[in-house]
Amino acid sequence: PRNCYSSWEDLKRDIQSAEEADPTAGGVFEVCPGTIFNLALFLAPIAINGNNIVIRCGPNGSQKNDCSVVGGENHFILGGSGSGIRFLGMRFESAFRTAVIAGGDVDGDVTFDDCGWEVSGFIL
Repeated sequence: PRNCYSSWEDLKRDIQSAEEADPTAGGVFEVCPGTIFNLALFLAPIAINGNNIVIRCGPNGSQKNDCSVVGGENHFILGGSGSGIRFLGMRFESAFRTAVIAGGDVDGDVTFDDCGWEVSGFIL
């Protein structure tokens, strides 16, 4: 079994597989410390439509673990009625359009804990 992710395509595939198997079960998807997902414009964003999906930077979900998603048109697209979606310690940088698109139902919810955004050199 994989301990953590350093490949965008592997992360995307496993999130989609988990949602297809059971859209309510979710799972914790740990990004390896020091990982930079460098998205070119041709890499598709990760769509999250299920519940209880947690994307965590390192074992404790801290920005100090240096996990970043850089570039690309969009990083994540949240839709449907997904709830319990959490991003822990992730850094979103220089998306061409927007890092996270959230267009779900009124019952959906997402939480960003210890996350950061950088746009054109400015840290938000």
